[in-house]
Amino acid sequence: MKKPILILCICTFYVRGILPLDKTDRVKFIDGSIIAKNDTGKPTLITIDYSDIGEFGPFIGYNLQTVAEKYNFDNPELFKAVRELKPAYLRFPGGSAGNWYHWETDGFKDEEVAYQGHNWGRSYMPFAQIHGDGKLGFVKFLEFCKKLKTEPSILFNIYTEDTDSPAKFVKYIKKLNIIPVKYGMLGCENFCRPQAVLKFSGGIKEFIAAAEEAVKKIKEVDSDINLAVNLENFSVTAGIPGDWDSANLWDAMNKARNIDGWNSTILEKKDVFDAIEVHYYLANRNCLKISETDNVQEWYFKNWRYLVFFQLDYINAMTKELDKYSPKPIWQDEGGLAYYATTGTRGRISRSMMAALNDAEYIFALGDMYPKYKRVLRHCLSSSKVWGILGNYDIKTGTFEVHPPRYYVLKLLADINGCTQRLKCNISNFSQIKGLWSYENKSMSVINAKIFRNDQVLYIYIVNRGPDNEKIEINSSKQLIYPEKIEYVGGYLDVTDYERCYDMDRSKIEEKAINGSSFEVAPFSLTRLTVKINE
Repeated sequence: MKKPILILCICTFYVRGILPLDKTDRVKFIDGSIIAKNDTGKPTLITIDYSDIGEFGPFIGYNLQTVAEKYNFDNPELFKAVRELKPAYLRFPGGSAGNWYHWETDGFKDEEVAYQGHNWGRSYMPFAQIHGDGKLGFVKFLEFCKKLKTEPSILFNIYTEDTDSPAKFVKYIKKLNIIPVKYGMLGCENFCRPQAVLKFSGGIKEFIAAAEEAVKKIKEVDSDINLAVNLENFSVTAGIPGDWDSANLWDAMNKARNIDGWNSTILEKKDVFDAIEVHYYLANRNCLKISETDNVQEWYFKNWRYLVFFQLDYINAMTKELDKYSPKPIWQDEGGLAYYATTGTRGRISRSMMAALNDAEYIFALGDMYPKYKRVLRHCLSSSKVWGILGNYDIKTGTFEVHPPRYYVLKLLADINGCTQRLKCNISNFSQIKGLWSYENKSMSVINAKIFRNDQVLYIYIVNRGPDNEKIEINSSKQLIYPEKIEYVGGYLDVTDYERCYDMDRSKIEEKAINGSSFEVAPFSLTRLTVKINE
């Protein structure tokens, strides 16, 4: 390990560790202007509040967007990887990919699609052809869900103004009798006006009329299926620093979409739809673009702080926006700020620990909203280079070489879907992480903690947002039976090989021995403590 260096800055001393090449080393940043340390010598205290109980239920679902691009649903490696995540449901085809499929019996019709003059949708077509006959593999998908014991959710394309084919397809599903389909979505990213993609010739009211007609026809075939429609995405641009080219583009697109008109028109028909899907997108993709002169460690740490602050503000803005709308169940899309914060950046940082911990923070923040909104958070299981949740797939061997940090964080969170309650906890005696850029006057606890309950078992999740090991003490009015070890993912924030951006080879769920209610958590990590209530 190289010796730390001292860098003299105006009014501030920085002590920064050098990027280690050894996988066992941990990158460390110490910046007195950023971290306000707890100087009492006492551990951060997490007190469980058994009087504040919130309803909870199946929470994390997944898109299968382009998951079949290199392997099909018969692959045991795929089954094993998805099973470990314990998904509440799987949606297929997921995300924007569903816009290009027009349902026929176990197949699709090749739609002519265009995105501002470009054949955007064409990139999805080869991924759908996982079988020699070019079929989508829907029957295999249903069998996959049945084997996983997870709920399938189907995306129906009505952009061709054909309101009959979804009902015909539901009838076909019932005839197959493989597994009941209880959930469906009418399109994805509905009616994006600047995109000539969706091939829908009418306006907002015409689209809603078509969606309403499709719902009625589907319900005639299967009255038990729950069908959702989109509220359009809201643009959140306040507080974003810098001068980014894409910000103006997204603002213009959002204005052209007439979001308020779109959402209010949907809500006029709110009794028609069983649920609502909401997309929240950042105003631009390049907020974390690194320059050639940036120090990698400094860049990661600064942007990690920024993302944590921004994400919490972002979710608060989302909540206020939703308060204007419907009490209908809400199906949340995309799986967190990490999508837009990490795509389009040099090295595809979506495979990094930074993105993984942002996923965890996002899930916890939405978990607090659960009693208010019946909500499902969605992640995408695409093996593409953008999402990369499942990791590198070796087409020659039919196996996954390695999984990224995001996979292991989601695996550690998988038991949430089996929980029925969440408990509030109070955090005291904590160090503080101070704001960055537009958040300079704000601070938050270095430690974030959430507790979920399944019968007599508590899953205590702890995020360490800081660069140091943090001492933790659990305070409970009820007697708890502690395990011998805690499990965690993290201990680092950087990437091992920045140019290739693969820190995946060292990411895994690790264990650390503990002695009762006191223990340490690693820097930049998600830790799970599983305890039993002794009653």
